[in-house]
Amino acid sequence: VKELHAFGFGHQELHPSNILIDVTGKIFLADFDKSREITADTKHSVISNDLQGLQKLILYVVMRGQLDFEHLPIECLKTVKEHKEIEDLHRKLELSDKTTPPDNLLEMLIYHPYFWSKEKKYSVLRDIGNEIRTAHTTKTDGILKALECEHDPFMEWQEKIDKEVLDSMVFLGKEKGSKKTNKKAQRLYGSGVIDLLKLIRNMAEHYNEKDDEVKEIIQDPADYFLNLFPDLTLHIYERLCGSEYSRFFPNANNSSHP
Repeated sequence: VKELHAFGFGHQELHPSNILIDVTGKIFLADFDKSREITADTKHSVISNDLQGLQKLILYVVMRGQLDFEHLPIECLKTVKEHKEIEDLHRKLELSDKTTPPDNLLEMLIYHPYFWSKEKKYSVLRDIGNEIRTAHTTKTDGILKALECEHDPFMEWQEKIDKEVLDSMVFLGKEKGSKKTNKKAQRLYGSGVIDLLKLIRNMAEHYNEKDDEVKEIIQDPADYFLNLFPDLTLHIYERLCGSEYSRFFPNANNSSHP
């Protein structure tokens, strides 16, 4: 749809029956009988119509076709996995945000975290954690200011982490067979998203050093943290999108990425 708009046309009838997928997974748009040219006078209405079609298609896909396309609910059902990411993507497919030119909106949303795989989400969290560590080392605060917000939704993140997991990170300096802790190596974590990202980064770096009990609890670190904090990736995206730190997002090296 973005490419079609770049050619100066809107489809105007985005419907499941007009989207074809071949055996290799390549996607084609079909049925251009109602397509309209995008001009200075029609730009808003044509693009808005296509965005509304995409909104319905998103819900149709996440509902796995269980509901008729013409009678889909306006909002995403809460029972759908990752419904907050879907709701955010659905909401952003509107032209109510005057700060984003309509022809740039799809370009931005192609990089929305709903389209990131589990591995990519975890990689982004680790990379941001590394950037936080670098900021502390170099005494720069760019990433810290970008992540700070008045109402941090992760102030009580430690309550969700298993005690054994948190203790294994807090007392990294403890020697085997000793009850004493090397204070120089001790890591203490505070509240808020910045310290949560530090923990995720540190766990990734030291996971192989953990004892069997901790590994049994965590199993897959990506699954562990993403299941405990399903809204974390979206929060990071909201805080960093459009900033210099969006370079950590998947496909950020694409020259057309904002």
